[in-house]
Amino acid sequence: MAVRRLGLIGHSGAGKTVCLDTLGIDRETGDMDAALDLRLSQSDAEALRALDRAMMWLESRDTPKVVTLRNDEKMLYAMLGAKVSRPRSFRRFALVYLHYQKQELEQHLKARTDTEAVQYTLATYDRFDGELFSKLADRTIECSGKTIEAIVGEISDMASHLIEANV
Repeated sequence: MAVRRLGLIGHSGAGKTVCLDTLGIDRETGDMDAALDLRLSQSDAEALRALDRAMMWLESRDTPKVVTLRNDEKMLYAMLGAKVSRPRSFRRFALVYLHYQKQELEQHLKARTDTEAVQYTLATYDRFDGELFSKLADRTIECSGKTIEAIVGEISDMASHLIEANV
């Protein structure tokens, strides 16, 4: 089976949504939160339901070729468990980690007004980086020191190599 799409993952403030906008992808269809109207999972059962919906969305022919995944910790852990136990379910898409060094991410987040979300992102950086994003990712783009245009260029190149070559 061929890779059909790229799913961008990364910390809040890493530029996932800005990448969608720069690529000209409508947030209503390309951003998991908007497309699925998901809420933060409060329980493992909710996370599994969210994961089921997410997997169907990632497999859908109507979903754009590049999308962003939500930063729902419980759902991401459920996704990691599913990727390990059911790797065949993940063959149709590749997860791309937009990685920033913590210090640079902190600089990006200074402009944010939601101080609670910023504090959470920085407090959980090491755990998300080591336990989730780096293990979920099929590819990583090192974003530190790069412009958004350079990052989007790498995403576009990756999409053309992984997706178009396999269509």
